Amino acid sequence: MTEWVDILVRARGGDSPLWGVLGFGVSRFEDAYVFSVPVDDDRLGLGADLVEALRGWGAGGAGGFGDGLALARWVAREVGDSWGVWWWDDVRGEGRRVCWGCEKFYDQHDEGRPPHPVHLVVEGEFGYAPLRAEGFGDFLPGDLVGALGLSEGLAEALGAWARDVDAAVNLWLRDREDRAYEEVCERLYREGLGLAERVAREVGGGRTVTYKGLANGGFAGMASVRWRGDRRV
Repeated sequence: MTEWVDILVRARGGDSPLWGVLGFGVSRFEDAYVFSVPVDDDRLGLGADLVEALRGWGAGGAGGFGDGLALARWVAREVGDSWGVWWWDDVRGEGRRVCWGCEKFYDQHDEGRPPHPVHLVVEGEFGYAPLRAEGFGDFLPGDLVGALGLSEGLAEALGAWARDVDAAVNLWLRDREDRAYEEVCERLYREGLGLAERVAREVGGGRTVTYKGLANGGFAGMASVRWRGDRRV
């Protein structure tokens, strides 16, 4: 089975607009170094809606200019950082690598750091935002650094959960009611678990999401549950 280095999205009228790229520098997109990849190839694991859209667009030959770019970005979001995904720009006559986390091309990002976090953590901790990733610190659902594209409802729920964590700790510091605090922590723990699973589903299989529980919830609040898309891993 041939292994590719990158994926090129280019409609040429065949069964699939996806092409495996073997590399070889400036010659990477010449016919000798690309081969057709089925849209339903298990190694990609693309969703059914995307597979159908790619088939329909690719069958049209050159395809729509904007449609091809949108599909390339969709492919990139689903595969994450597993492979580089390139879109063939017919106007420029060249391949351009699309970012899996936002609408930019890869070369439009600052060099020296990954463009977006790949391995996300959801954790409730007093005084911190509910999301974090190595190299990025903690951040809110709507922060541009995350490029998560979460639904408004989920973003609001995560923010409310983080505020509830802060309120619970403040209440315990004031009253020192251990039993009441434990009961609140149990509820917040369950809520956080559900929110982390929702985050994993919305960001897709290109990223992992790990739920770490409550940093201020004692031993009972600790957790390490990980998802990739809708699968627990």
